[in-house]
Amino acid sequence: MPWRSREDGRRYGHEGWDDWNTDRENWKASTWGKDTKSEANGKVANGHAQTAAERFAVLAPSAEKTRRKDWESTRREGPKRHAPERGDGPSTSATAPVNPPLLQLPIDEFRDRILRHIRENRVTHIQGETGCGKSTRLPQFILEDAQERGEEIRMVVTQPRRMAAVTLARRVASVLGEDIGQGTVGYRISGDTIDGKLCFVTVGYLLQRLVNNPEDFDRYTHVVLDEVHERGVDADLLSMVIKLLMHCCPTVKLIVMSATLQASLFADYFSSLQRNRKASEVLAVGARCHPVEQLFLDDLEEQFDFAESRDRRSLDNALEAFRSLSKGKGKGKSKGGDDTGFKRVEPQISDGLMEVTCSLVQQLAKPGCTVIVFLPGIADITTLFENLAPLDDARELTRAGVIKRADCPRLRIFALHSMIPRQEQEEVFNEVPEDCSHIVLASNIAESSLTLPNVCAVVDLALRRSVQYDTRRLMCCLVTTWCSQSSCKQRRGRAGRTMPGRAVCLVPRRFFEKQLPLFDPPEMLNAPLTKLYLQAKQLCSTLTRVADRVHLPPEVHMDVSAPKALLQEVVQPPSLELLDAAIWELAAVGCLTTAEEDADITPLGQIAIALPCDLRICRLLFLGCLFRCPADALAMAAGLTAPDPFSAPSLLVLKDQREYVQKLDRSFAARRWCDHGTFSEPIMMHSLFVEWIRAGAPRGVKALGSFVRDWSIIPKKFESLTTDATDLTVRFLKLLKPGAARSNLEELLAAMHHKIDRGDDLLRVTGRGRVERIFTGDVDKLRSLVALAFSDQMLLHLNPRWACGGPKKKQEEQLLDLMLKNSLDPHNTVGIFVPTGEDEDSISELAANMCGEQPEQVLVIEKAKMALVSFQHTAEQDALDHDDVLLWDVPSSIHRLHMFGSGRYRFFVERSDKEPVELFKPIHPFMLQWDVLTHPGGSVNNKKKPPTVKGMCDWRNPLGFACHVDETLPPTEFVGCCASVQGLEGGAQAFVAGSTVLPLRFLPLLLTTLCPERWALNWAVDQNGEVWGVRILHHELVNLPAKTLAPEVLEAINFLRVQLQEALYPASWWDEWNEPWNESGARHARGPKDRDDLVETPDLSESLQSLLQMLPQAHGKLLQHPKKLRWRPAATFSEEWDDDSLRPLQPLSTGEDGSEEIGSKEFKNVIEYLTAHGECLVKDLPKSMQKNKKQFGKRPDLFELQQTKKGSLLVRLAGAPATKKNGNQGQRGSARAHGREKPLVDAIIRLLKGRKEGGPMGLGELGSQEHVKDLLTQQKVQLQKIKPFLQAFPSVFEMGEDGHGQLAVQLCGGGFDFKSVPKSRSTKGAHPGSGRRKGGSLVTEHITSLCSQSPALAADFDGRVKGLLQDIQEKEGADGLDECFDMLHEWLSKKEERSSINNWTAYIMKLLRNWNQME
Repeated sequence: MPWRSREDGRRYGHEGWDDWNTDRENWKASTWGKDTKSEANGKVANGHAQTAAERFAVLAPSAEKTRRKDWESTRREGPKRHAPERGDGPSTSATAPVNPPLLQLPIDEFRDRILRHIRENRVTHIQGETGCGKSTRLPQFILEDAQERGEEIRMVVTQPRRMAAVTLARRVASVLGEDIGQGTVGYRISGDTIDGKLCFVTVGYLLQRLVNNPEDFDRYTHVVLDEVHERGVDADLLSMVIKLLMHCCPTVKLIVMSATLQASLFADYFSSLQRNRKASEVLAVGARCHPVEQLFLDDLEEQFDFAESRDRRSLDNALEAFRSLSKGKGKGKSKGGDDTGFKRVEPQISDGLMEVTCSLVQQLAKPGCTVIVFLPGIADITTLFENLAPLDDARELTRAGVIKRADCPRLRIFALHSMIPRQEQEEVFNEVPEDCSHIVLASNIAESSLTLPNVCAVVDLALRRSVQYDTRRLMCCLVTTWCSQSSCKQRRGRAGRTMPGRAVCLVPRRFFEKQLPLFDPPEMLNAPLTKLYLQAKQLCSTLTRVADRVHLPPEVHMDVSAPKALLQEVVQPPSLELLDAAIWELAAVGCLTTAEEDADITPLGQIAIALPCDLRICRLLFLGCLFRCPADALAMAAGLTAPDPFSAPSLLVLKDQREYVQKLDRSFAARRWCDHGTFSEPIMMHSLFVEWIRAGAPRGVKALGSFVRDWSIIPKKFESLTTDATDLTVRFLKLLKPGAARSNLEELLAAMHHKIDRGDDLLRVTGRGRVERIFTGDVDKLRSLVALAFSDQMLLHLNPRWACGGPKKKQEEQLLDLMLKNSLDPHNTVGIFVPTGEDEDSISELAANMCGEQPEQVLVIEKAKMALVSFQHTAEQDALDHDDVLLWDVPSSIHRLHMFGSGRYRFFVERSDKEPVELFKPIHPFMLQWDVLTHPGGSVNNKKKPPTVKGMCDWRNPLGFACHVDETLPPTEFVGCCASVQGLEGGAQAFVAGSTVLPLRFLPLLLTTLCPERWALNWAVDQNGEVWGVRILHHELVNLPAKTLAPEVLEAINFLRVQLQEALYPASWWDEWNEPWNESGARHARGPKDRDDLVETPDLSESLQSLLQMLPQAHGKLLQHPKKLRWRPAATFSEEWDDDSLRPLQPLSTGEDGSEEIGSKEFKNVIEYLTAHGECLVKDLPKSMQKNKKQFGKRPDLFELQQTKKGSLLVRLAGAPATKKNGNQGQRGSARAHGREKPLVDAIIRLLKGRKEGGPMGLGELGSQEHVKDLLTQQKVQLQKIKPFLQAFPSVFEMGEDGHGQLAVQLCGGGFDFKSVPKSRSTKGAHPGSGRRKGGSLVTEHITSLCSQSPALAADFDGRVKGLLQDIQEKEGADGLDECFDMLHEWLSKKEERSSINNWTAYIMKLLRNWNQME
């Protein structure tokens, strides 16, 4: 392929944020609500057990069946089972563990005791360490016992991972002598189902089923909760749901199984289900292991050799770090201390610990054995790996200061982490050679997720990386924390499986016992609870719906009325602060109608409940349906949720640096080609997915062969992506009503060759799956989709550092000056900090070793300790020269220089015949540097500028070192967005995943779904009210292309916001409207597929397209804004609005009406006073209302000022007549009218003067006059309705209510006495559903009459409804309003009870809009 020459990385890695881990997929799964806590861990250890029970499940037991049967016969007498002649258990893969199958497990000797306890108690607790056989043997015990007793059972067993559920099901079926799916054993996971009496399921599957159909719980006789000690969010919620339903279903038996962690906690939790309401005993089934000696940091001096001066110094430094924190004995002896005598110890690797670890592993290593070193994350693993690499006999490395001990055997150094591809870690799972020792540097992935051979020792630094949720900024943060004592014991248990072992915990013994917590906190106490809250709310709603079939006994006190109360029933309830943060975020994203506990779930919320994705990924899918590109949205969503499929070479695995550079080259070339200059990770994954469909959607390693090679991807990870995409498509299809969006996804399913279950009446496959028909080729539409979905996770590249100016030049400015001074082209030159003493030839060799390409020129500037490295121009820019290219980027060779260090700030580079050199990562003056838009917490009006959070993109992708080499001024600025933000320790940096660069002309798309209140949106307006820029929190964007925020653009934004708002109305609001109207007003009969629980997605593609067409051209000039700009709030929402539903999508103000809306609050009392008393002197105003001339002068739209002869200041409402009146006001006012307004003013004056009966004329009667209608159509847009036109001439016309309560008009000074109607605010850009103000007594009279004759209440007619009614009155007159209320009376009087409609306000609005359409 032409692009395979040399071009252009994705996911994560950096020295500080390195650990987008712990593991990264673990965090993604828990944050995005996957039904498995760590699917990624299962993939990493594919073929190797996640637990010992799963290890047994991987084995092929065909030859074991006979031995198993004979062994059971000799152990006890019982009915004989006849196994088939040929077993079809899972075959042993080439990489499967070589451990021989165990014929007897520790749990077997407890069989009778366990079965007796299950028969006599409702709840049974089994505690056993990993490897005792509880996962495989217990279901067999129950099945065999039921068979002996002739009982029918239906058992469900939960597993935290999909792989565990499937492999355990196959293992148990094989041992029982049958194939899976023959009626006895089955499994149920998302997208795959095989029925059986004994069914293995994932936690997420069972939770979803019980939340939506709690009455199904009574179908089971036994429920087994396995691995409950993992304490995931879904697992804890499932425990609560089962406890609740067991009170309703007294015949179900529950078995809770866990490792040695907190088994008693669950025994106490389920004690209310026992007869005596006391915690049942915990059955400890033990485990078979050898003794393990536990040592601590303060034991090393006695137990190991630290006689060398350097080793001794390192040990002293490590001990001193803890000694300095203990200032005496007893309580309060030191500030910040506790009864342990320790101050707060920061969880970090102290000085000397790395050197101590290097010495320890050499002394602990034994031939034929494995030593595991537990480290917090990938940065620490890499650092220790580089220190130990010279000791690896398979590597030819030399490094000063690294000396191998004489008694140390041959060593092989390995790294285990989820970021390292599985196939590159195979060797570590092989048997250790007899003359060699394996040193494995691992994160907590090796704690319980896989089994390593012959572990003789464990070195534990007692640190881990964990994800904690910041409720203030609504952001997950990756922090280093101390492990719990139970976690350290779990790590210690890695040794002693096959031989006696030693475990060294590198903290003092007293610190371990007094400072480390006993147990790890459950995930529910630190994780975001958005999905959990939605599930709890759904459960409350479901329990209310099925209350007649599922009800709690009166003696059970569990509050299931509201989500917060329900979640207080879990094992360890989350804090109210976390729940409030979850509610707030759900409302902000659009999953709830309001940020209140009694809010309704929107269609987007229903999607978020059903799909295992993050909220914003669900919003991406929902918007894809609205804009009629659901397949494109799904391709991007699958790419964002699955592990990065592109190859990710690592020096932790590859022994040859040249091979590493070559693989980096191929990987970056594939990534850059898929990105194709869009600088968008979602679009890059979309392109790869489209290429897969175009290639025929091959599946399996063999079929993927050429595709894998061409696109440099990892087969297993890409298989995971395609599997996730298929599963997501199937789940999403089952949520959608028939229509264009559903048809598009059905065609995508056909293109992926998915086989539909014949019994599934919700799915069908249509079309041939042609790429051109499934996916869009419009890049701007894809960018729009990403911007709308992730707008509240915005990235800003403003005021580039190379153009900052000022007295002290920044580093980027200095670097640019150096390049220009030495006549080097910034387009193909990069700077590298180098150590002293390196010349041009040395740097040229290092650069060639890093990127595989010889530099064209190298210039070393010793004073700056900087080397300028320049490369030749390449032809790759021509391949990316198209309209969608955003940036003038640097060549791929410079990208590969940056990628060599894996995102770290410092790294070593090898060279021939010399020691490696430590270099710093390259820098470029035009590199995009992102500020993450993070909420500061507290009030948005806080004037204190929050600290800047720097966003770091994935170093493997083109965005990792993206540059825009353009020296023109003013400098080009960019915005962007990302799929997820993860803060790092210190708060100054954050990792951003799924990033997309957007030009400033796409700013309107970001503003379309942004909440103006939360982000304190303000317009920059000139004196004419025209918008020139926007401020988001403290970030000002004023250098915009021309017409970016033009009035027509703002109107299009508001129109789309209102349409999105209506699309998010909950299904319950539309229960009575799902039956379509025909032209005569009658309703059509509903078809069989018109299900109320399916999501309807209206077509908003035309609205999006019209907004895109209004945006400035791609390379338009920047707007030269006026020097004087005023900031006006963009939020239109205030306390005076009647409705709080879907508040984040309320229409934005324009510069003019926004100032009137918000500014009028300050003068509200003054306006009311002047309305009642007329004009007056400023000094005569009440003291609380008095303002100076400057303050009143800022609002000429509200007030008129006049200087009296005595020098006093007179104030009146704008347009109000002066106190001193001229008798001929009508003629005077008519004279003021001019142009196209004057004929209509004269016509109305003639009508009012010519009335025979005298008195005021109703607005309906006046507006129905034909010549008045004709003249109105000739007026300005804002004056084409009779009421605003009359209000524009307050000195001529006076309005109010006549004797019938109807809005009427007369000439000023007329004889009828009524209160004048105040000037209405501008409704420019408003929408009937956006919350108009109350008004109109004729409307009120009709509402009162209607409420007396129907179940409707006056409260149902809020500001939005009254706004629609007033529009009808102004448009159709009083007669039209009467007809409208006749229609309302006809429909509302049919409702016998209020409970027949869930949301009366929304129902009335729908009736009014349908009536408008028929008219």
